[in-house]
Amino acid sequence: MIVVLGRPGNSKSLVTTKFAATAALNKYRVLLFSPEMNRREHECRLNTILSADPNVKKVLGLKHASETGL
Repeated sequence: MIVVLGRPGNSKSLVTTKFAATAALNKYRVLLFSPEMNRREHECRLNTILSADPNVKKVLGLKHASETGL
């Protein structure tokens, strides 16, 4: 279990979503919880992170997805 604490706006959700996406792509079981975000917000953030993964882009045919490389 990993607990991430910080002030609002310090990218906690973004960083933890990146960790979760990487873990899920490596076949680990992942659970995200935030009292500040609902399920839809988590799904949107996760989809954004996943759209930057080269393998996901290839499978889905995404050519102009995020290139942030977080």
